[in-house]
Amino acid sequence: MQEALLVPEIRPERFLDPSAGTGMFISTLKDVPEIHCFEKDRLTGKILSSLYPENRVTIDGFQSIQPYYNNYFDVVSSNIPFGNTRIYDRDFDRSDDPVRKSSLAAVHNYFFLKGMDTLHEGGILAYITTSGVMDSPQNRPVREWLVNHANLVSAIRLPDNLFVDAGTEVGSDLIVLQKNTLKSELTEKERNFIETRIISGGIHINNSYAGLDHIVQTSVSMGKNMYGQPAMNFTHEGGIGSISEHLRQLLAQDVENHLDRKLYDDNLSRSNDSTILKMEFETLLETTGKTERQKVQEESPAQPYEPMLNLFAAYADEEHTEVQMVESRPSPSRAPSASRKRKGSKPEMFNLFSQENMYDEAAIDQIVPSTVSGKGTHSGLNWSYLEYVKGNKKSGVTAEEAGLTAQDFYETVEFISTNYPYTRAEGLFTTPANLVEGNYMFYAPYDASHLMRNRIDAVLPAIQDCSDAVMKDTKYKGVPATVSSTVLDQFYAGTMEGFEKAPVAVGYQFLAAPKDGSVINPDVEMNHLYAFPMITIVNDFNGYFYGETNATDGLDKTTATMTIDRIQIYSEASAELWYKAPIKSETVVEKLAARGDWAGARFTTGANTDDILDASAKVESYPYFAVASELSQPKLSDANLALAYKQKHVTCVIGKELKNGEKYHFHSILPAADYAKSLKARIFVTIGDKRYVIAKATNSKNGDHYESADWSDFVFQDKVNGDQNCQLVRGEHFPKVEYNEAGNATKAFAGEMMTLKLADGTAFELKEVVTPPITADNGIKDNADLINYLNDYVQRGVAIKEVAALKGVERAEWKTYSNGVTPAAGNIAFADDNTCVIDAQLITNLKQQTIVTGSESDMFTLTATSLPIAGDVKYTVSGDEYTFSTLDGNLTYTINMTGVTFGTTGDALVAGVNNIGTSSQSAALTVQDMKVAEGVTNAVAYLAGATGNVTTVTLKDATGISAIYVNEYTELKVEGVCDALIIADGGTITLGNNASLTNENNEFGTTTIINNSHARSIAGTLADATQVKAAYLVWPTTAIPAASKINDITINPAVDATITIEQAQIAVFANLSDVALTLGNNVTGIASQANVILTNLKSLTGNSIKWTTTNPTGITVTKAGATITSVDAETGVTFAD
Repeated sequence: MQEALLVPEIRPERFLDPSAGTGMFISTLKDVPEIHCFEKDRLTGKILSSLYPENRVTIDGFQSIQPYYNNYFDVVSSNIPFGNTRIYDRDFDRSDDPVRKSSLAAVHNYFFLKGMDTLHEGGILAYITTSGVMDSPQNRPVREWLVNHANLVSAIRLPDNLFVDAGTEVGSDLIVLQKNTLKSELTEKERNFIETRIISGGIHINNSYAGLDHIVQTSVSMGKNMYGQPAMNFTHEGGIGSISEHLRQLLAQDVENHLDRKLYDDNLSRSNDSTILKMEFETLLETTGKTERQKVQEESPAQPYEPMLNLFAAYADEEHTEVQMVESRPSPSRAPSASRKRKGSKPEMFNLFSQENMYDEAAIDQIVPSTVSGKGTHSGLNWSYLEYVKGNKKSGVTAEEAGLTAQDFYETVEFISTNYPYTRAEGLFTTPANLVEGNYMFYAPYDASHLMRNRIDAVLPAIQDCSDAVMKDTKYKGVPATVSSTVLDQFYAGTMEGFEKAPVAVGYQFLAAPKDGSVINPDVEMNHLYAFPMITIVNDFNGYFYGETNATDGLDKTTATMTIDRIQIYSEASAELWYKAPIKSETVVEKLAARGDWAGARFTTGANTDDILDASAKVESYPYFAVASELSQPKLSDANLALAYKQKHVTCVIGKELKNGEKYHFHSILPAADYAKSLKARIFVTIGDKRYVIAKATNSKNGDHYESADWSDFVFQDKVNGDQNCQLVRGEHFPKVEYNEAGNATKAFAGEMMTLKLADGTAFELKEVVTPPITADNGIKDNADLINYLNDYVQRGVAIKEVAALKGVERAEWKTYSNGVTPAAGNIAFADDNTCVIDAQLITNLKQQTIVTGSESDMFTLTATSLPIAGDVKYTVSGDEYTFSTLDGNLTYTINMTGVTFGTTGDALVAGVNNIGTSSQSAALTVQDMKVAEGVTNAVAYLAGATGNVTTVTLKDATGISAIYVNEYTELKVEGVCDALIIADGGTITLGNNASLTNENNEFGTTTIINNSHARSIAGTLADATQVKAAYLVWPTTAIPAASKINDITINPAVDATITIEQAQIAVFANLSDVALTLGNNVTGIASQANVILTNLKSLTGNSIKWTTTNPTGITVTKAGATITSVDAETGVTFAD
């Protein structure tokens, strides 16, 4: 195959085999600078790594490839797996493209689309796959997707006996595609590739093989496939050499004729050692016969042409495993019984394992590349991993008998090689992963964005929401209290803004493969990473206030009601706070290997967060704090110097008003560590309209005022109850010294050490923070700019109006500008190059900003700018008012567009609204090729027509079009894939041979859709009044796809004929429902030889014809809810309900 590609001297630099097996497919690749291989089976992958150490081998499924490799490779080539194995790929699952989403249900379809993603423009994809990809009608959407995103270079059917030496005779195809996402039309070759036809015996075959010129064969026969189904059998009697030569000739011709050399060369990845790709195809074919016997899954009854088959290497099926998570608790032997539980026992504050979130497993090992020595008296014997697996004996002893286990053959690495999610359900955890033997680190919450071969970072949230949004019951010094757990609720759920998905807990387990071959079931002990101390602040302030001068206004102390804005926590000990640090695999294994040890040591020898972190790779400070120092500067210069800004800190944002004498409890998240007496707090408050920092200071009387000195921050310590170190404990909210040794009960004074009392504090006024001035610009730039301006500078409930005259005017003057316009608080202007889009988020934000009570009318008015409209909203029109709604209809918002000029040219649509035709037009309007103007996106075409003057529009390419509205007296002819949103209420939609309507949000009302014998796919929702019609000259011979949504069928032969209706004929409607079946004028009668049940029909209408039978015992036609009109039952035929 690759030698045929040598005809135009293709020069690949980056090659990918996504299902490499043991490397037979890459065995003859020479001098290619960069080769990547994926192999899911762990043992096969280890062999591959050993055979090809110079290549980049990933032992995981192809779906684990990172986004970095999109648009990366020059050539992707493989013998891919085939079957109904479902793939887990988050990006595909969340895709708006229905073909991408549906490809997850079949591994072969997924490999085609994912492989195309990894190619750069002009790159080449060459797969060997079974003939079901091309022949199965169910795979039509994928074939159509492929040729809409790539040029078809070649499709060649290989002989059934090619793989006979591998133990199977199966039809297979070589498919070669060249990525071209900018193509505008399909070739005849590509249109044939999409379609299949039915030949005698009900056999499906791709139209590419209408002749036999692209089939490598010397004989053809009608027979059966490997499943006993009717099939065409192609064999070649010439042997491997002859097959190879025949294939080479066909492929070389196709490459010469259909490969775009310039497209390839213009996008080729470059390296310093460019070489010509050379691969002897006969060598590839020779190795094929030496592969392991193929593992073929039993065929799926629903899809008989799609067996599970990999032509070169077995592809492991993904199974669901259940994982019982065990909370990290002290040893059960130390837990007090219920009868002994006393008043001071610690309450359950936060249970990680009760959260409905996702966990992750990540492999952190690789097989030891050398041999491993036996133990004890067998230390002189050595085994490799393969020898261990096979049970090879050395001096009559196996590795197991020499004291070795599977774990001895794995070494820990400082990166992850898998990243699969677990989801909690009813106490058990399930995963789409097929776990294989090895060392696994588990972490929570799951983060799908973690890159393979990278480390997992522990991230300490530098900005913590400690408001009273989430309050929980607790005890403070033995007395019931409530505490803010807002930060814990966000952090453990993975939703904390700026710190999403940061790990909060880890676990470890070596998973050995069960000898009986059963599924691996982990039993993982999870451990919290951090302490979450409960901090208490008490407003017992009774002190002095200082401004710019070091002198109070008098001699009296003052109490005050204050708002606790935020508290900065920092440490001056060796256990300084940090921003992020990699979790060290080696220490995770060391600390967590023995179940319960690290958890139990929390209250004894200590088990701190730093224990499992790589201190050498820490990032000490949060980068965005550098701009925050001015918020913390006292006006008093001496105090400012003493209270120097601490770059390494955690900010607890509170915003809680406390009257004098009140207290507030809140959780924070801090590393578990022994802080000695160096964990400190700096407190920022608002009193009246001024901002202060409250600190400790020495206040000395000087005449009629006091002066301050010796400024310092508050320290977390408890001198009264022993003055021990402040040592925070993972997973707990009091310091270690406030628990008993077992950690299952608290002291009566628990909470005292983490209490901040303001009684001996002094208030220092802060410098004013000047808001940066609004700079001059040419108007609103984008959606975020619009909403931020309204939120910051316009009161809620104010009507917003576009005033073009404000372009170039300072924003600060928009509200008062009066040169030729009426000043108003809601006046705005848009920049000429703005990128605003009317989408679901924008109308949501606008409604929140402008609608307080009353009508939406005229609350947002555009007078000049036609904004683009996204496909996640729809609208109705009444005069100048456009009422937008989300697709689910849960939110609506009206925009007045008085004075806006819309597009009217069908072959050059502009962004936003395009009115194609009018309800008062005096002549018919025809648009031969509706498309957007160059570079336009988010265009909407609104079709309108008049009685007798219909608007007819042909759509070949929907690129750039977000929505099309089909109305009364209009016809939309679709000739390609249309992913635009279609809202149809009236009119006609006609689907051509290559058409499909793929947007799942399509809405069809009182509309007629012509979907003739092509039975094209229609996504979306049909109303009861929607008619989807199809006309046939002969009775269909295969089941009509449900995706066609056909509900009105006419069958009318070209000449007068009596048609036969048996149950097999009715069965073609099995995928449909409530079908209105009409027999045309040329149907002169119906004949049946057996009973017939009219399932899935709503009605059957003839033309005054008779239903006859020659069955001597007669037949019964059961209506099954259908009505029969203008058809009479002749003798021997009975109609029954």
